[in-house]
Amino acid sequence: AAAREKMEPADDDWLAEQLGEFRAMLASDAIQQQLRRNGATELWREQDFVVVHEQRTLSGTMDRVAIHRNAEGNVQSAVVIDFKTDGVNETTMDETIARYAPQMRTYRAALTSMLSLPPDRIAVRLLFVGQGMAVQVQSDETWTLIETESA
Repeated sequence: AAAREKMEPADDDWLAEQLGEFRAMLASDAIQQQLRRNGATELWREQDFVVVHEQRTLSGTMDRVAIHRNAEGNVQSAVVIDFKTDGVNETTMDETIARYAPQMRTYRAALTSMLSLPPDRIAVRLLFVGQGMAVQVQSDETWTLIETESA
């Protein structure tokens, strides 16, 4: 049986603070840009998976996957977005990417099997919601800050 913790009711000040932080996060250009469909023809949210890839069973839940198909319905590419609440900056990013690298490799491998798509057609991104920062993680664990587009 799962242990349950008795939680105290949240007070109005705490709720107002959380709501303010959430609204600020949604107002971030980086967050808004990543939450757009950006041409995706299919969008998965909280997508559970169990696949066999290279004789290993992989399982998990991907926060968001945007799938791009051509006019014939064939998958052309996919973008995985994983939401993170870590406090991060460009100085600590290498360490943070290294910590999440196994998870990102699993997502890329799972989509390779699920969509019959080569790994280089699958973009994997971490979206740090507190900082409004999006990074693309390469398969070699290097990363690139995704610049926001001007409106």
